[in-house]
Amino acid sequence: MQLAVEKFALTANNITYATQGDTAEFWRFFPPPEPAWGIVPAMGYERVTQSRHDDLSVEARVFGFLPMASH
Repeated sequence: MQLAVEKFALTANNITYATQGDTAEFWRFFPPPEPAWGIVPAMGYERVTQSRHDDLSVEARVFGFLPMASH
């Protein structure tokens, strides 16, 4: 399955995730391509762009914890 990020909220929580990424293991949610960096998590909306799951069709919209990224 692939999800395209549409919108996410930027709040004080995101600052905590970024500053405490190593200590609180926030970097484990979305492992970065380079170990020295992290991907900040956020809450937001995504659209399904590819799916083989019966309950999630392409173009379905979902809400949840997502990376600050495009997909």
